[in-house]
Amino acid sequence: MGTDDTRTPPAAAEGVPSRPAVRLTLFVAPGSHACEAARHTLSDIARDLDPALVNFAICDVSADPALAEEHGIVWTPTLIVERRAKPRVTMVGSLGDPRTTLFRLNRAGVPLVRGVDPSLLRVAASRGTGA
Repeated sequence: MGTDDTRTPPAAAEGVPSRPAVRLTLFVAPGSHACEAARHTLSDIARDLDPALVNFAICDVSADPALAEEHGIVWTPTLIVERRAKPRVTMVGSLGDPRTTLFRLNRAGVPLVRGVDPSLLRVAASRGTGA
């Protein structure tokens, strides 16, 4: 799949779905400062997400152009949020600010369950930042 960072959930326990409820795929291009900022911010955020609920992967569009084309990626950075039985959410452009990115992920229905300071979400909301 051309990813360089994947968080795979542990084997499913009895009664727990075998795949995460949310899949985040960040599409980046080499040499882009915005893509490097997004990669850094989302990798930091992903460390605090529950891997049983959220799968995070990074796709370099130059290494896997077919996957980028399959997802309709024409601009980087782009984050695709796929949730079971819900419409896909696409976030394009600046994803380097942790507060704004956390707020946008929360609005997109990503379960932010570990290590997320709720005040970060309030700060972003007060700035009028949205998904």
